[in-house]
Amino acid sequence: LSPVCLGSLRRAASINAEYMGGLNNEASVVIDCLIQGDDYVISMEREKLHELLEPILKKMLGPVKTAFRTFKKKMEEKESEVMMHCVELVGGGLRVPMIRTKIEETVEEVKKEIPCMKSCIVRKTLNGDESVSTGTAYLATILSKSYRVREATFFDLTKFELNVVSAADPNSTEPLYSPSKPIEMVTKPIWFSASKIASTRVMGLSPNQVKQFIRTPDRPNNYLLIWQNLGERAEFDEHCWICKISIAWDQIAKHKYSEILQEHLRLEKEVLLMARIGSDELLGRFDAYCPILVDVLEAHDEKKGRRLKLRSPKKKYHQRKRKR
Repeated sequence: LSPVCLGSLRRAASINAEYMGGLNNEASVVIDCLIQGDDYVISMEREKLHELLEPILKKMLGPVKTAFRTFKKKMEEKESEVMMHCVELVGGGLRVPMIRTKIEETVEEVKKEIPCMKSCIVRKTLNGDESVSTGTAYLATILSKSYRVREATFFDLTKFELNVVSAADPNSTEPLYSPSKPIEMVTKPIWFSASKIASTRVMGLSPNQVKQFIRTPDRPNNYLLIWQNLGERAEFDEHCWICKISIAWDQIAKHKYSEILQEHLRLEKEVLLMARIGSDELLGRFDAYCPILVDVLEAHDEKKGRRLKLRSPKKKYHQRKRKR
């Protein structure tokens, strides 16, 4: 066939695919003057299109399943639990209902193996053509040596707001997330929605929050909650908090500077909480700090050194007589 004929067939195939991508079960295309002035009519049913697409779909779903296996492996290595809310689809091929259906079936199968995807849904909220073509063209221009473009920096952003939650009454013994007995709570943001990640945040805890953060012998069940503000949820329950954080009194009592720390807490001075989040939106370790001057720590070390010196037994030195 001549290049003109091949071009006509390609255009007909693309038009046919667009028709079949909708709700039509059959599509027909007329090609004028294809060969020696003769007109041709091409028709295809949806079942035939699915049959032709089957080997292509198997190749397409291979990388998708590989990506989910990699995601599952990474989630098993993480200590924190997060929820995956949706899978966003992009690309012009998604106009074919069969492709969307196969991806949705794959996601449903994966949800049984990955607990954090139990409420995951498949969405198509972006412009599939523009998001892929614009991003690809922009990336190619950046990598090319023939063009100079404005330098751009890309950041991952948090989807939701993350807060530290504590009871308004520090002496309250009711669970913070109890729906049957709601209590007055105080929330303090760590990350706002659309904050840059990976990042580290340092925030000061109020005296009431410090009392609930430390587990003492009198109150061994103290804790603070890390809460993910989902926005659409009206109730505060166990489904929207991520983890509990606390520190045992034994850790403070066994610390090198336990005397200074206990005095710091007794005077209700500032306590800092450091939180970390990765680019995969997984929370890292939480650390608590008491801001104390270095001079105070050095004076404590000197005082402790003098005490040890006084307590140590005196050594007796005997002089040996020299033999003449």
